[in-house]
Amino acid sequence: MAPPSFFIAIFRIALVTVVHAIPAQHRSPVGSEQPPTTAKLEVCPYPHPSSGIVAEPITPKPHVHDLNTADDLINNLCAEIILIFARGTGNPGNIGTSLGYPLFEAMRDGLNQTVIAQGVLPYPAKAIGYLKGGSTEGVDSMVTLTYKARCQCPNSGLVLAGFSQGAQVLRRTISYLPAPLADRVVAVLSFSDSKFPRPLPEPWDTKHISLCQKMDWICDEEYTALSGRHYSALYIPFLGVVVEQLRERIRLMQEEREKKNDEGERDGENFCNFRVSHAS
Repeated sequence: MAPPSFFIAIFRIALVTVVHAIPAQHRSPVGSEQPPTTAKLEVCPYPHPSSGIVAEPITPKPHVHDLNTADDLINNLCAEIILIFARGTGNPGNIGTSLGYPLFEAMRDGLNQTVIAQGVLPYPAKAIGYLKGGSTEGVDSMVTLTYKARCQCPNSGLVLAGFSQGAQVLRRTISYLPAPLADRVVAVLSFSDSKFPRPLPEPWDTKHISLCQKMDWICDEEYTALSGRHYSALYIPFLGVVVEQLRERIRLMQEEREKKNDEGERDGENFCNFRVSHAS
């Protein structure tokens, strides 16, 4: 007879799949249809964790642009602040309308800087990835996009964010990023992190903002999948507070950069030719 842990794992797979299939209570209005994207991850010789420097760019599957999708970075745009977001299990597109896009809107409307957004892709965001601690493909993709942002837009501030399985992907991504890259990271933003409130390692711990809504059974240990709740729209009410914290962190980052410029310091790393290992 199979051990109890086997049946618990099967139950969790089914439950997570069903929970994420239920429409969120908050939905942004549906955007007008646009021609499918053919953008590629190229511009600079960015690294990829699977094979060092990538020979062939990653090409997203063609799909209609809507509020589930943010492809600013792979469309070669830059801004003062770049949001890279890993969606939760079952969320559509590459950013999702129930949290990813509202977060982008809140940042765009509430910050004094220009903002663009990029969803993590390719990244299947399936329940099996959550049970494994976060999709390896998602980690590879988020690492690649972070390096691409740093190479393509060297003066931009980065906000790395994720919800649920996306928060797992985010944690794993951090372990593949070198400490000097943190100088351009405004915040590492976790929603419904299964390891809440465990801190990130230095120097990322000072960048970390982690939110866990009461009764969210993924991160609130007082509740279970049967007694709690879990969906991305739970975190919509937190976005105003998040933007306030981002404003302060941007101010501190700007002051630190100005200090370094006054002292004649320069970046010591070339993030366009940095090799990293595969996320296994």
